[in-house]
Amino acid sequence: SRTPVREALLRLGQTGLVQVSSRKGFSIPVITSADVRELYDLRSAIETYAIRRATPLISEDEIATHRRLQQAALRQSQAGDPATAEAFFRADLALHSVLHALAGNVRSARILSEAMGQLSLLSLRASTITERAQLAIAEHQVILDALATRDPEAAAQAMEVHVEAVKARSLTDRDGGDG
Repeated sequence: SRTPVREALLRLGQTGLVQVSSRKGFSIPVITSADVRELYDLRSAIETYAIRRATPLISEDEIATHRRLQQAALRQSQAGDPATAEAFFRADLALHSVLHALAGNVRSARILSEAMGQLSLLSLRASTITERAQLAIAEHQVILDALATRDPEAAAQAMEVHVEAVKARSLTDRDGGDG
């Protein structure tokens, strides 16, 4: 039956992942440079909010676990392992997810999820570029170092630097650059 597929596509349309047109049906929306800037600015606001709340709550064990995940992804990347993109993506998602879980704001996590969904094609492409993954892993290490100090402002600053760097790389990728 086409009804469940249509309903799923309409739900994707509500999040911006699919464009719905009464005459043309469904299509993948074009993400403009302005969209990328706006979505990453939103991401920065939500991520820095979450990390400020999560910093005093994250355990040493959680920090150690995320250091191990980041290091495993880095080793795979340095070895040229074809599974690097998946390892990086999982480590990235795990780190950002735990921060939002600890922050305890379901609505901010949902808004971030929708924004990240709209950026998913750019994020997926970036995760397949070895140098992009390695840069993000290094930024994640700075975030983990800041979390370990229990300083919410230092952690928020590290997160903001990371998100701004990802935004710049995404704009380069989106606009067809190679660096």
